[in-house]
Amino acid sequence: METFLILIPVTLGLVALSLWAFVWSARNGQFEDIDRQAWSILFDNAEEEQKQELQKERQEEAQQNIEAGVPRDEAERDGGMR
Repeated sequence: METFLILIPVTLGLVALSLWAFVWSARNGQFEDIDRQAWSILFDNAEEEQKQELQKERQEEAQQNIEAGVPRDEAERDGGMR
């Protein structure tokens, strides 16, 4: 019986600590994207790199249009900003 007087508070403390750790991790975004790391080993990063290169090119074109004084509407018609 004396053992229960020790084990019950210890157990409640561990449960409280576990609950606090779960709530903390959920609030800090630890469970936002749990599948990305698992899938990343199956696919190459080629698609991601292509998207980044395309976005960089678009940004450079937009910057050049801004420097050249081309209005944004005109640049969009020409395909500069999509």
